[in-house]
Amino acid sequence: MRHWASSYLGKEYIKGKQDCWSIFCDVQNSVFNKNVEEILFGDIDSLAARKHFLNNPLRQRFKEVTMPVEGCAVFMSKGQYTSHIGTYIAKGEGKVLHAVEKDGTIIQTITELKNHGWNITGFYILE
Repeated sequence: MRHWASSYLGKEYIKGKQDCWSIFCDVQNSVFNKNVEEILFGDIDSLAARKHFLNNPLRQRFKEVTMPVEGCAVFMSKGQYTSHIGTYIAKGEGKVLHAVEKDGTIIQTITELKNHGWNITGFYILE
């Protein structure tokens, strides 16, 4: 049986249409039947997008968990602040589906994420 994540692989990165947030929302809505409305970030930098997300009522639905589960949100950073999101795949050692500008939508293990400079800042389930 084909894993749900395989249908997302290789999608081109398009800011605001097929970026990390829009892919996460599509997965949550289509695969996990969560009602997640997209937040339109427009053409703002990652720090402004972070502030916009933190002030959005949707943020209150994210509850941090210590052990990730299939489909939970993976918050990531490459610096001091969280600026990226992916979806956890509970297969093998654990993987993350996420969209990055130069590669489009990809799957990486936790180790590969760290090797590419991503720090996991938390795992979250949507209530």
